[in-house]
Amino acid sequence: MKENLYSGIVENGEFKSDTTECPDAVKLTTMPVQAAMTPDSTKIDLSKYEGQTIKVRGQESGCWIYSAEVIK
Repeated sequence: MKENLYSGIVENGEFKSDTTECPDAVKLTTMPVQAAMTPDSTKIDLSKYEGQTIKVRGQESGCWIYSAEVIK
């Protein structure tokens, strides 16, 4: 699966972007899509980016961006 670049704002600790398929916030995880664990176990804490526009590289699936890397 191809990695994409997403741009959005962090509000209330959640990543909100018009470029994702999910209409609300998208969660970010460092876990790859095919891992045999829940993505919550490696969820990225976005609190330090609160109110900021950030860029994220990763693979979107089901309101999660997997293998996520915050580029800022």
